[in-house]
Amino acid sequence: MPEYKISLTEIWLVLPSRQLISPAIRLIRDELKQHINELRTQLIASKLLAEEEWPQDKEV
Repeated sequence: MPEYKISLTEIWLVLPSRQLISPAIRLIRDELKQHINELRTQLIASKLLAEEEWPQDKEV
């Protein structure tokens, strides 16, 4: 299916309140971002995905 395009989306970390953003929650968020970026790198390196199909996150 070479004409199939993956739609870009975001992952949201939803908490009941901003006051609940503890160091533990920040660590979980950062670990998830790192893991997702590693998966992206692996997919691109194995030529299963082109860089244009999954642009690098601007925040990282």
